[in-house]
Amino acid sequence: MTRQKKILLTGVNSIISNYISKKLNKQKFQLYGLTSSRIVKKKYYQKIARIDDYDFLKNVIPQCEFIIHVGWNRNSDNKDNLKLYNKLLKYKNKKAKIIFFSTVAATPNAISNYGKTKYKLSNINLKNKNINLFIGLVDYKFSNHIKLLNKIFNFRLFQLRFTKNIFNVYYVKIETLVNLIIDIIEYKKIKSNFLVVDKIFKLNDFLDLCDNNKKFKIYIPYLLSIFFIKIIQKIKTKNTLIDKIKTFTHKDEKFLYKIK
Repeated sequence: MTRQKKILLTGVNSIISNYISKKLNKQKFQLYGLTSSRIVKKKYYQKIARIDDYDFLKNVIPQCEFIIHVGWNRNSDNKDNLKLYNKLLKYKNKKAKIIFFSTVAATPNAISNYGKTKYKLSNINLKNKNINLFIGLVDYKFSNHIKLLNKIFNFRLFQLRFTKNIFNVYYVKIETLVNLIIDIIEYKKIKSNFLVVDKIFKLNDFLDLCDNNKKFKIYIPYLLSIFFIKIIQKIKTKNTLIDKIKTFTHKDEKFLYKIK
């Protein structure tokens, strides 16, 4: 009988983790979970624990061959996110690999707190010979960013669009992401950094994808849109919404191209 690989997922209460755990369970992997919020019973896991459960950290994590690090708290001090990563690093066995969920906003010149911290952790993860996934916007049902875009640009009676493309949107289907994770776990793909993107859209085209109903369109002049984006990007604040806008509007495409 083939030995089941033991896999740890962090951030088990997220929508993306729920989808990943369902797919990994079909591959007959043995799943364990970590969460910073309340523990909810989930049928695909052998056990779920809180991130401060010392017995779990000491006894379960060392048995896991892969740690899929999805968990991230945007509402907390980034020190909490760094602290969780360091716990995983401390308790995992030497041969185990951390598959870190980074982002296409995690680049050397990132301007959002989210992008800066993800880039910092991506580098630490790389130095410790682990695996980084630089992930684009995950498809509609699984992305809070896409839901936010719909609220801002797609209304019941009309849609807001731009006279000229102001930035590109890096998009990935959830199936692409999960299939890559399975390939990594089964050693079919061996690399340190992966750019996880299916397609690069111009912003207007992507907004049409989010809401393809034909409605009256109001076009925002290019220079005006660039002016407002520049203002938002210069605002220094810990406000989550502002940070999400910074994350979404700023990409270092030369850096991302090198990952390919």
